[in-house]
Amino acid sequence: MFQTNDFAQCISSLSYNFSTSLQEIDVMKGSVVKVGSLEKSLGHFPSLHTLTLSGLGIETMRASVLDHLGNVYTLSLAENNLQTLTNDTFVSKALIDLDSLDLAKNQITDIAPGTFSPLTNLFKLNLSGNAIANIHPGTFARLTILDSLDLSGNKLKNLDNAMIDGLVSLKSLLLSKNQISIMDLNKTRKFPLTNLITLDLSSNGILNLNYIQAVHVLSALEMLRLDNNTIANITFTPFSTLCQLETLNLSNSKIERLVNERENKEVSCKHRSLAIDLRGNKLQYIGRNAFQ
Repeated sequence: MFQTNDFAQCISSLSYNFSTSLQEIDVMKGSVVKVGSLEKSLGHFPSLHTLTLSGLGIETMRASVLDHLGNVYTLSLAENNLQTLTNDTFVSKALIDLDSLDLAKNQITDIAPGTFSPLTNLFKLNLSGNAIANIHPGTFARLTILDSLDLSGNKLKNLDNAMIDGLVSLKSLLLSKNQISIMDLNKTRKFPLTNLITLDLSSNGILNLNYIQAVHVLSALEMLRLDNNTIANITFTPFSTLCQLETLNLSNSKIERLVNERENKEVSCKHRSLAIDLRGNKLQYIGRNAFQ
């Protein structure tokens, strides 16, 4: 790996000494790099697999910047000034085998349909700390092996089937620090999140579990975070079908009563061991079958 904060001056030396062997470049935060010069310079490194271009003030990203590289497996564009991702941003042939993409802490407000379609081998995608308020239907439809998706720290208000279409392998979905109040998920024949293990909905605008009762379709879920919301009295708990659930965080809300008015005579998960965090609430009453 080569680290530099003076990319323009070092690139000629690097290309002379390591043009065929260098596999990782980390252009350090605070460097001044113009996309045009970057496009010309990166053509010298056909063996580059890991490229970190964080904190450089990049406002646009052209696919041609990476066209002369070999197969890039890890790409970080975190902490830049990207605002819009278009459907040709990631069409470079160098990204066909991309495994990890970090776009955290930019200023992204819009992701055009088809933006991620070329990245069919993507395993990890980080979009946290942006200003995304809406996910267009089919945005992730081609990401069928994606394992981890981080959308925390955005401005999302809802989660529905169209947003998660295609995410059939997803195991971790992080949605903390958004403005989500409703989960409008329906378990259809092709429902994608059947393998989801971790769901983080902490620090959102959830007032009532009735509005997110769709969580019950996530049958493989092992960890669910609902802490730091404004949940008040709970009269219906949608956890009866979550037989794999091991950790449930309901801390730091406004819960006073926790009962299940829709209790079933038969318990769905007879052998479940569930750790529940209820700290920071004002609990006065917990019903016997509240989590069944």
